[in-house]
Amino acid sequence: MNQYDQMYAKKTMTAEEAFNLLQDGDVMFSAQAAAEPVAILDKLPYLKQTKLKDLQINTCLPIQDFSFFHDQDLAKILEHTGWFFNKGCRISQKERITSAIPQSSTTVLNKKLDRLRYENRRPVVLATASANGSSWLHDLVGKCHL
Repeated sequence: MNQYDQMYAKKTMTAEEAFNLLQDGDVMFSAQAAAEPVAILDKLPYLKQTKLKDLQINTCLPIQDFSFFHDQDLAKILEHTGWFFNKGCRISQKERITSAIPQSSTTVLNKKLDRLRYENRRPVVLATASANGSSWLHDLVGKCHL
């Protein structure tokens, strides 16, 4: 194993372990398309087992209808903002769990990051990745890299 694979292995953890590193008020941004961390987003209901509060997750045209879109109990600690909606997000918005923001994602992202700096909140990016030096993509099912 080369040094990059060793570094990568040390930083790889389960979604639950990564969620335990979150702090009250953190704002998560989910990557899109092939980088969308499906296995991590599937684990978001775990946050109900923590004492965290005032969390946010921002998604943009998610690949699937995740259970957290419709989880009323999770919505008490995790606000979901969708930039572009799939069918599940549209249903979740009618359930008053997902809130819409204007559909200009580049402008919205810049404004959102400026607001986070002003409020002294941490942005957290959720995405899949491949290890350095590897010729194949790691299947990060249930794993995160921080």
